[in-house]
Amino acid sequence: MSIRLIDTKSYRMKSLRVDSVKYAILSHRWVEGEEITYEKMLELSNDPNHPARQWSGYQKIKQACDKALSREYRYVWVDTCCIDKKSSAELSEAINSMYGWYQNSSVCFVWLSDLSQNANIETELPRCVWFTRGWCLQELLAPRNIRFYNRQWTYIGDKISLGWLLSKITNIDKGILAGNIPLSEVPVARRMSWAAKRKTEKVEDLAYCLLGIFDINMPLLYGEGTKAFLRLQEEIIKRSNDLTIFFTSTRAEQSNHVCSAPVVCDTDEDAEAKKYRHAIPHRNLFAESPRGFMHCGQVAANNVTDDQSFAMSNKGLYFKTVQLITDEDGRFYRLPLNCYRRASNIPDDCDLLLRKIGPNMFVRVRLLRLQNVTAPRAITADRQKGGNRKYAEGEAYIITQVTQSIRTMIDTSDSYFIQLQMSLGDLAENNWTLKITEVVPKDYWDPLNLRILIPRGGRLQGHMRIFANFSGDSSTRSKYTAFYLLYRIEGDLEGQSKRRTFLSGLRFFATDDWERIKLQSEHRNLEGMAAGDRFKWGKIQVNATITQTLPLRIGIRASKVEDLVHRPK
Repeated sequence: MSIRLIDTKSYRMKSLRVDSVKYAILSHRWVEGEEITYEKMLELSNDPNHPARQWSGYQKIKQACDKALSREYRYVWVDTCCIDKKSSAELSEAINSMYGWYQNSSVCFVWLSDLSQNANIETELPRCVWFTRGWCLQELLAPRNIRFYNRQWTYIGDKISLGWLLSKITNIDKGILAGNIPLSEVPVARRMSWAAKRKTEKVEDLAYCLLGIFDINMPLLYGEGTKAFLRLQEEIIKRSNDLTIFFTSTRAEQSNHVCSAPVVCDTDEDAEAKKYRHAIPHRNLFAESPRGFMHCGQVAANNVTDDQSFAMSNKGLYFKTVQLITDEDGRFYRLPLNCYRRASNIPDDCDLLLRKIGPNMFVRVRLLRLQNVTAPRAITADRQKGGNRKYAEGEAYIITQVTQSIRTMIDTSDSYFIQLQMSLGDLAENNWTLKITEVVPKDYWDPLNLRILIPRGGRLQGHMRIFANFSGDSSTRSKYTAFYLLYRIEGDLEGQSKRRTFLSGLRFFATDDWERIKLQSEHRNLEGMAAGDRFKWGKIQVNATITQTLPLRIGIRASKVEDLVHRPK
């Protein structure tokens, strides 16, 4: 690969192979109207009296050449004039190569134009605008040898001697700044946090300036806006299974929050959060900008072998197998992100909150879960089996963008379902347990909330198999009984017709003839259920006596005009 460089003696540009030459490189802030472009540099090479030679941008190039020549480097690279920005192909190649160019440089000169000659370095250096620019992040990380200069081009220190102060300013570990820790070993969320407070002139550059930090190459599409940052995240997950990329902060309601830990939020979501004061807010899976990772500066990965794989699909983020934990209040699923916070020796487990809204379909909840623990813990099945927690395992799709059609799906899942309420009463203390062993169709079953979701078409039929088991002492033989629920739903969920949604069949069986019942359900031969229990107005309760000693209570809730509608309060 070739690179266009400035000859430090003649100030003329020439293209050379990047791996065949030693060169210095300049990092600086641009000055509007004063910078020397590629075209202007060609004019200056042929006109010694060109007025642009008096511009601050040209004086900056001369100073960089002088510093390089004094250190016996024949060539310098300066971004203002060494890229022909009128060529979109060259600009795209340069931006995709820029991290490598800084990394391969022999020395990087950082010129701080707003740092005065007599400035107190400890107090004034953090105020330099250079630390707020998006492109300057890679210019700090990539070169191993960096020399800092003030406004008068007086040397003030290098990346090693100023390491402690640079780490304090940027919240980047000294070992990372020194190049002793590869960036690939730093969690994605923490790398994103380094850019959270930085700015660029173009919104797309908030993504493009991070390409090298994540070792990503992708085409540039100026005009795509925040989609550039979305594309960057999608490219990252193609080559990394680091779940911390989803550990983005959110602006959520402050009252009645499900977490005891403080909420860290994006500042631009205040107005939207107020609308969800008493409802469950949903959000897109990915962040819109690095600001969403502002709280991730101390995020570290759990030391566990994580072979979890996921990929993008046209239905959302796809997990072939994922284990979801239920939240303590029974409303949400939690996807462990396998990370914790390095703060005050009290790390946090970080979980993504989800709600099931359809067949294997989940949507992200705006609230971010932080659970205080005493030490980082591996995510294992044993953790999920503690206490009263339930867990579900299987394939899953997580919605990436909450579009209008997804909002309709969410509304349907909130409004139409069969809610089961099962209880053993006093028998629960006498070694009786209850277990749902099969639900058909499985995709519509929400095990966290014990509900069967009703599709928008209003047609669903299937069955459920439940075991009631008794385990006595060693002298008592274990015994169990099973009961079966067959259901058939017909109707119109859209309200477009006068047909009322109703449960046309609901039958309970206490029998060992499971194959006959299963066959009846699978072949949709449920006409015999017509005489079964139907929904009535309001909340009803159906009692099914499985044995003479084991009453099993199943409550089915309904409200509003449609018999099958239930809206949570």
